[in-house]
Amino acid sequence: MKFKIILAILAIVIIFNSCVLYSEHPEVKVSIQNINYNSVTLTWTYSDNIFRLTKITLKTHENEYLTTFYATDTLAIENLNPGDKYFLIFSAVNESIASTAMYLTTPRLNDTVPPTLTNINVSTVQAQVDVIDVPSGIKEVYIVITNGLEYYKFNMNYKYPNHWSINYALPHRGVWNWEIKCIDKSLNIASANGKITVP
Repeated sequence: MKFKIILAILAIVIIFNSCVLYSEHPEVKVSIQNINYNSVTLTWTYSDNIFRLTKITLKTHENEYLTTFYATDTLAIENLNPGDKYFLIFSAVNESIASTAMYLTTPRLNDTVPPTLTNINVSTVQAQVDVIDVPSGIKEVYIVITNGLEYYKFNMNYKYPNHWSINYALPHRGVWNWEIKCIDKSLNIASANGKITVP
């Protein structure tokens, strides 16, 4: 009987210690090794009491990036926009969850070079253009369409890397003048123009 009581007490102690061990919150530490106008290199480490796979989330005004890395790693994040602020979340998991978060702003260089516009396609219902700008990053892309005193301005939408487009409907037949303008974050301007005919 005493032997069974001792075994029961021992089992309770083992279970309690296991719960204490796995309920410890993991620690997350992040340090920036290098930051450039469009990339950053981070080293991130975690305490030993977590699983070896963890997640990082990179949130921007355009997208959310979620993937899995080893718990101790050097991570290079590329294709960032110069002069933009990013919100990063580093999470670690065992029986508990812990995370740390940080804001990171990429520097903006002294830029006097306007953006480059390529693959321009303007029709009676849609405008598309590819825009490349380094190092400032794009602030705004829009198209202005006019016919006499009629004036329409459409802000173009970012679709995927370097590509902008907008759909529209022109109100009547005739020859319309169009101009696409792109402004980067250093206020350099690039433009292209032409004519379209609504039959």
